[in-house]
Amino acid sequence: MNDWFMGADPDMHCQSIAIIDAELNLISLAVVKVKAAYTGTDAILHMADLITSLPDSCFSGCQAAAVESQEIAYTAKDGRNPRSLMLLANISGILVGQFSVFCHDIYLPAPQAWKGSVAKLMHQKRVCKRMGWEYTVRKDYVVPKDALTYTDVIGKVNDGDWKHIIDSVGLGLWAQSQYEKQQRIERFKNE
Repeated sequence: MNDWFMGADPDMHCQSIAIIDAELNLISLAVVKVKAAYTGTDAILHMADLITSLPDSCFSGCQAAAVESQEIAYTAKDGRNPRSLMLLANISGILVGQFSVFCHDIYLPAPQAWKGSVAKLMHQKRVCKRMGWEYTVRKDYVVPKDALTYTDVIGKVNDGDWKHIIDSVGLGLWAQSQYEKQQRIERFKNE
């Protein structure tokens, strides 16, 4: 098994799956898209078909994966539709099911656990810096320069897709940190 770590931030229409290695290289990226005309259950089923149709090479060899879990807590003040969170939770479940065949450990962090309380744009800048990527700031996301130079890419990557891709990379980094923490604890127990 390789020292590879996978991240996926569930999305109904643009799902990215990023695999990084222990040296912080983005080695594989899959981006699958469902047309905006599909909504609700139709979008979920189309996304499930796309995710489960990806080649095994997208997933195999990973030590750990992180899939953002959807917090279903809702308050009227929050302004989010709880139904849309439930739909995303379905995508999370599909990803976990697919990853469980190939990954040693799977983590389901809530957004607060893996991103903290910083704004999305700030967190995406931090992910790029940790990966050693220079980047350009767009309105509400960043686009790294030359991030895909040595990466195996499945799917077409558009500029706007980076708001999803960077979060998937960030989840991969988080999976790596959790896995390494777990390994240190195991080594300590065995001493």
